[in-house]
Amino acid sequence: MPATFTPRVVIASPDTFLAAVPHLLGFTPDNSIVIAGIGEGTAGRDEITLVQRFDTPGAGLESSSLGQIAHDAAVPIARTGAHQVIIAVISDTAYASPDELPQRDLVDRLVESFDDAGISTRDSLYTDGTSRWSYGCFDSSCCPPAGRVIPESVRSYVAA
Repeated sequence: MPATFTPRVVIASPDTFLAAVPHLLGFTPDNSIVIAGIGEGTAGRDEITLVQRFDTPGAGLESSSLGQIAHDAAVPIARTGAHQVIIAVISDTAYASPDELPQRDLVDRLVESFDDAGISTRDSLYTDGTSRWSYGCFDSSCCPPAGRVIPESVRSYVAA
């Protein structure tokens, strides 16, 4: 029987991760939270262990509800043996400042829940599909307030 080839994409940057999200899920999400668990894979390299997607909650949720959402997101990723996560909030709205990014309270709760489970957060990102912002970076030299454009070459590479 001939050997099968499983194509792999190396996710080596926030841009590559965000470009890969539609391929990881099988569709392009909108108004979503996407969380990828990362654990030790073959040959000692990190691999994605689980990808979750859920709708962004509406405004005005109580803190306890956000905490429950965060806890419920952490449990299955912890079961996979993941040691890190990447959190992405995906929408179609661009923002001019990291202070304005939506779902900040939920992202903070997610980071706390993963910390409580012994899982570190590699990055927490927001994207409008063409640019990205980091929830944890306020240094304008690496994280400009207007966001960083995700290069078309990265989006094309991942799509191919």
